[in-house]
Amino acid sequence: MTIAGGISAALYRRATTGETSIIDVSLLSVGAWAMQFGINLAMVTGGPLPEAGSPKHGAARNPLSGTYQTSDGRWIMLTMLQPGRFWAEFVTLIGRPDLVTDSRFDTTEKLMANAPAAGEILAEVLRTRTYQEWTALFETMTGPWAPVQDAWEVSQDKMLRANGFISKLIDSDGEERELVTSPVQFDEVPQELTRAPQFAEHTDEILKELGITGEEAIQLKIAGVVT
Repeated sequence: MTIAGGISAALYRRATTGETSIIDVSLLSVGAWAMQFGINLAMVTGGPLPEAGSPKHGAARNPLSGTYQTSDGRWIMLTMLQPGRFWAEFVTLIGRPDLVTDSRFDTTEKLMANAPAAGEILAEVLRTRTYQEWTALFETMTGPWAPVQDAWEVSQDKMLRANGFISKLIDSDGEERELVTSPVQFDEVPQELTRAPQFAEHTDEILKELGITGEEAIQLKIAGVVT
């Protein structure tokens, strides 16, 4: 993605100024860029960041961020980065409205300060129902979350399919198949996939377009020039 962005910027520069560019992208530079928040903060403070103890459930300051296990051994990911905003809705939905007024969690500041205790309570509750029960219930929830899926479940994900990121095509044997498409869409139109050509499938067709006769094509094949 960074290479594609760099190429686009270089092409724009050439189109507007006539000057060309050399583009360098490395895994090291991309890795540092992806981790820039922590790296920049360390440089601002002038040393290593303090170690934050990770609770067993949820994040150190947010019980609504992290994975929780269901009664049948599956997992659900919560990604509510504003715990105070979503706390009341979430605990009410899971059948624990008493936690809304619990003195340990009744403000955002208290909830963040007591995040490990809150995470333990949520983990205990979420272990009481199955993966299917929770995912069905969470469909109505405002806060962001996601089921932790295996490869087959991802292939059947209704949002992935509704957005056109799974496409059908006919393979070389005439069988209908499905494949994941490129993540880039243009003009909100799902991509249509076609199969790749088989080895040397179009050799004769291309040679004919180039004006090469059948006899000449045979000789080229015998000589190993084409297949």
